Amino acid sequence: MKRILLTLLVLIISLFVVSCSTPEDISGDTTNRENDEVKIEDTTATDTNESVEDTEEKEWGVPEAIVVVSADNRMQNVCVNFPEYAGIPEGTGKIAFQGDYSCVLLDGEGIVTDIVVPEDKIENLFPAYFQQTIDFLSSHHTGLRDNYEFELKDKELVNIADYEMCKFTGTCSYRILSTKQDRKIDFVAYATKAKGNGAYVYWMVLDESEDGSLGEVIGEHARKMAESIFEN
Repeated sequence: MKRILLTLLVLIISLFVVSCSTPEDISGDTTNRENDEVKIEDTTATDTNESVEDTEEKEWGVPEAIVVVSADNRMQNVCVNFPEYAGIPEGTGKIAFQGDYSCVLLDGEGIVTDIVVPEDKIENLFPAYFQQTIDFLSSHHTGLRDNYEFELKDKELVNIADYEMCKFTGTCSYRILSTKQDRKIDFVAYATKAKGNGAYVYWMVLDESEDGSLGEVIGEHARKMAESIFEN
């Protein structure tokens, strides 16, 4: 009888041990499945982010045409891309203030011009065209700014988009009428001649930020405008 009871006790203990160990195994399997599911979700998220980044890159610039007229009255349309923040340039003056606090100006020989560029060379366009630029900016900022002056610091002949160009760098100073504060800001400009009629075209990008920190930005804007030029 004792042997029978002892045998039954051993069986009961064995069953108890097995029943206690089974949930641990099941729990371990569940944890592994959850980890696998997390890995799948992470992979999916990474794929989604990559596809978003691929579609975020957009074409730079907004094409804007300017009519230039040569000395013998031949007209030519010249197109240059404004930076992406510009949208449609304000009015007909070909000027736009950017979201990064730069200011972009596109201009050239209009219907009537009496500006003489020494030796008819693009590297001499500035300072010959500084007064035209001052007149335009003064008119655009009537009642807001005056006493415009430009100082040329450097110039460099370059070839971009199959056009002979000259890159100019310097400063523009003016007075803010509301505060009587004098400011001096940097500019980067390019000038070239239209192939169709030889008329002058130039674009200027000015650093309008308060701390004058947009040196690289205005240089990049001006360069990309140079790379975008075409005639139609």
